Amino acid sequence: MADFEAVLFDLGNVLVHFSHQRMVQQVADCLGCAPTALQQLFFRDGLLWQYERGLIGTETLHHALCRWAGRSVPLQELIRAASDIFWPNPPMEQLAMTLLDRGVPVVIVSNTCPIHVHWIEQHFPFFRRLTQRVLSYEVGAAKPEQAMFEAALACVPGLPAGRVVYFDDTLAHVKAAGQLGIRAVHYQDAEQARAILARAGLVP
Repeated sequence: MADFEAVLFDLGNVLVHFSHQRMVQQVADCLGCAPTALQQLFFRDGLLWQYERGLIGTETLHHALCRWAGRSVPLQELIRAASDIFWPNPPMEQLAMTLLDRGVPVVIVSNTCPIHVHWIEQHFPFFRRLTQRVLSYEVGAAKPEQAMFEAALACVPGLPAGRVVYFDDTLAHVKAAGQLGIRAVHYQDAEQARAILARAGLVP
């Protein structure tokens, strides 16, 4: 019997690469403001955190940014600037598809927002097959809060946490998942992930 029976994946910088720095620069260019000021608004003042937790919607975010910058920017222009920050990770894409093809449950567990999920769906076709998703803005929580991992385990009902493996590039999230008994792995690269899953008999 395999060591694991289900696999949880973080999304950003695991299944696809992304850059917060690129997002900040592009949105700052769009708004005509300094990237350092926008970085503080997004991260230190928590505007992006509110959006990713579902506390505010896309329209509210758009109005807040335009008001803050003192400049009216079309919504779609702002969405592109904030979302065109991802690029492929082909070995991990292939690994996820192999798991699905072999009938292994795969669940996405991600701190993210509606515009990023829509962008990834449009530009990374493989993601459309990954229909089991625990997304922060839908759950109303964010990793490392345990509500996210409890929601992920609910996607594989009847399966003990110890039979579930989770890959995340953020160590705090790995530790939080481990507290629930999930076999959490600090993701390094596709070679590491494939080796772990191969030893468990889930992929060739």
